[in-house]
Amino acid sequence: SGKNNGFEFENTFEIFKNFKLMTGFGYLNTYIDRFNYQISVGDSKAMGGGRSAAMSPNTASIGFEYKMKNDTFLNLRTNFKGKYYFSDSHNEKSDEYSISNFSIGKKIRNFRLTFWGNNILDKRYATRGFYFGLIPPDYPNQLFKSYGEPRQIGIKMDYSIK
Repeated sequence: SGKNNGFEFENTFEIFKNFKLMTGFGYLNTYIDRFNYQISVGDSKAMGGGRSAAMSPNTASIGFEYKMKNDTFLNLRTNFKGKYYFSDSHNEKSDEYSISNFSIGKKIRNFRLTFWGNNILDKRYATRGFYFGLIPPDYPNQLFKSYGEPRQIGIKMDYSIK
């Protein structure tokens, strides 16, 4: 058992008719009660909990959108994540990180052509962490990380029937 509470806030400020500033942040306060779990058959039980819940980071974002008179647009946004526990069964944590994404495009009649990039700085960041023994001969516990997506770029074309 445990408790979760927090809040999330997002806002868009129209600075000028063609320029918007977008901000957001989320605060999450969690607590998981202490609990026992069995590691493997015949092993004694391990203890978990007594701290913040896993996968519950605080977040923030900031970005802008600029629309030009010729139906061209530019969007840039950076998302931040604070440190968080990877699992309720161990005390290993992620590092805090930020990811920046952009898009630039143009609307031509019923078409909208967009060139986009996610994780444009090609940041390597851990999204999950698993802590267990795998390497012989002693099988000491160690952290194995799963990483987020590397830089991605693409082109998108939308068509509207209006």
